[in-house]
Amino acid sequence: MSALLSALAGLPNAAEPVSGYITLPIVHGAVTTATMKQMHETLKRLEGKKALLHCSSGNRTAAAMIVYLMTEKRMEEDDAVELAMRSGLRSAELMDIALQYVHGLSG
Repeated sequence: MSALLSALAGLPNAAEPVSGYITLPIVHGAVTTATMKQMHETLKRLEGKKALLHCSSGNRTAAAMIVYLMTEKRMEEDDAVELAMRSGLRSAELMDIALQYVHGLSG
């Protein structure tokens, strides 16, 4: 145990700022099209940079990918949804919110 604590001693924790780290605290079940917009704008800022997207279930980050792929990479809806599902999307509700946001941008 002491070896583990020693190894972890130099690592930053969630309370310490990390250079280049962006956090978007989004509670599962509280995602709206406004939340999707916030995630989309964050992903646009990360364009061309290495990034690790994560959430506890994979649903929220994968749903945000739909928006990014369709709007910024011009991917077709079916292809973007398929890739998001392979990346962890399991929530039909989050998929619908992401698609509502994208379709709201185009019309």
